[in-house]
Amino acid sequence: MGEIVRLQKYIAMSGAASRRAAETMIGEGRVSVNGTVVTELGTKVEIVVLRGEEKLTFNIERENIELDRVESKTTADGLCYIRYSGFAENSEKKLEKIVNSVDKTKISGIVVDLRDNPGGEFDSSINMSDLFLKDGVIMYTEDKKGNKTVYKAKKDACDLPLAVLVNGSSASASEIFAGAMKARGRGIIVGEKSYGKGVSQSVSYINMFDKSDGALKLTVCKNYLSDGTWLNSGVMPDIEAQDTLHEIGDIENDKVYRAAAEALKNKSGEKK
Repeated sequence: MGEIVRLQKYIAMSGAASRRAAETMIGEGRVSVNGTVVTELGTKVEIVVLRGEEKLTFNIERENIELDRVESKTTADGLCYIRYSGFAENSEKKLEKIVNSVDKTKISGIVVDLRDNPGGEFDSSINMSDLFLKDGVIMYTEDKKGNKTVYKAKKDACDLPLAVLVNGSSASASEIFAGAMKARGRGIIVGEKSYGKGVSQSVSYINMFDKSDGALKLTVCKNYLSDGTWLNSGVMPDIEAQDTLHEIGDIENDKVYRAAAEALKNKSGEKK
């Protein structure tokens, strides 16, 4: 029998449930692996779990599991609601497909929900911002020597009215997108002040052939919006709203979504 490892497992949920469950440990046990370091796809390993006095055996096959980080639906308000839970590599491409498929004769606006989105790939946030900005500066970075790198919009942008939902757990790449929309006056920010992570890191692996050997993660630059705002101060909502009772995505009852829908409705009315 291999090494005994103590496990701590947590529920991963969104919205109100995540806030209630974040500090609740739902299981603890001991695990044995049959002495093999699993490194290749398709490798099978036997895992023995002790739950109290009960011993459970599982045969696991190692696979790459891709999470669906972008979900969308058309609402009764005539809006396209997009739940964006993480900025993975190329995840903005699915968002682009959704945006490009919107029927403008039936959809009057887009709501991008970034609540509880901790961020992720920097490039993904830039590409996502590019979908909604026709031209001009998205944001810029500055290193310790004062060297700036400016990121600009290049694509033909979606011109539908936009609302972005954020809360205190919207961080990093989420703040780049939400902040860019706010600084450029492109979208209405609804919810709570975002986390406030205004720096980016680079990761250097000790052994590129075996990343389990460890890595060095260094902060390399600060992130600024087009108006010069350092994102470490967070993104303030244009409309403050909070809902701790309903799940994120429960658009029939979610007060934050309802506030965004009302704001977009008023904005459409002003144009008419």
